[in-house]
Amino acid sequence: MWKSKKANQPVWETVIFFILNIFFFAALLFFIARVSSGDAIIEENYAKTLALTIDSMKPHSEVWVDLQLLYEVSDKNKFDKNNVITFNLKDHVVTVKVRPGQGYSFHYFSDLLVPDGITKNSGGNILVIKT
Repeated sequence: MWKSKKANQPVWETVIFFILNIFFFAALLFFIARVSSGDAIIEENYAKTLALTIDSMKPHSEVWVDLQLLYEVSDKNKFDKNNVITFNLKDHVVTVKVRPGQGYSFHYFSDLLVPDGITKNSGGNILVIKT
């Protein structure tokens, strides 16, 4: 006469619910662990700084950017220093990576950059951008 609705619910629905919750929280913890390492913040900071610096440059100017922190983090992650910063001059995108994966990309608007205008100093820790 007083049947419980819970008694009619199959057990497998509850099991699937718990499994989906476990996957969701595992993905959430993975994301938090990745972001909390600080590498993603450093990538984002350098990419945005470089793009905004390029946008603010005037013709025939020169900017020096210290890459020491990027190189230290990439060494910690055993990532090649030559691939830490890449410029896509055609699409106006600067990408910063300190670990294998996608890295952080940021667009800039300036048309002043030329391929010969991006060099590293003799020590390799300073990026020189010329327009």
